[in-house]
Amino acid sequence: MSLKSIAQIITESQSLQNIISHNQNGGEDLLTQVQHSLAKSSAKIRICKVMKNQIRILIPSTINIDVPCDTSNYVETANELFSKCFGGTICKRFVGFYQSDDARLISESIFEVEAWMTEDELWQHLSQLADFIFRLLTELNQETVFFVINNVAALVEVADISHLNLKAA
Repeated sequence: MSLKSIAQIITESQSLQNIISHNQNGGEDLLTQVQHSLAKSSAKIRICKVMKNQIRILIPSTINIDVPCDTSNYVETANELFSKCFGGTICKRFVGFYQSDDARLISESIFEVEAWMTEDELWQHLSQLADFIFRLLTELNQETVFFVINNVAALVEVADISHLNLKAA
């Protein structure tokens, strides 16, 4: 086995070439470079909006951990909410597996609803997203809901708010 020189590694690695190109172009990302290239050319298209942020939420097809339930109204609500807030969605159906708190392997059909948005749009609609996730957790009696933002996943649960001393109005 021979050791490759740094120059060979860089020359053979597309990822490293992209990083070098990125740095040589003043740190611009690829989309920005494409946007500038289109603007300089006689292109018949232009980029009108860049959405660098993405969210995904998984909607189960069960209640109380493993009792089958028609949750299509929640899928529809998620698609309506995300479309209203961010302009559209991608909705996919999968089979998912997880281990419950009592160590059982749970298998169920799930829907993944995904939307892309600007950072401002995300912050503007964060409370609506939180309200929807809370509805999923409580109305479907879920231990957790799987939520992804910019490819970082989180399991979300109902917060313990007993320490807040909330009083009815």
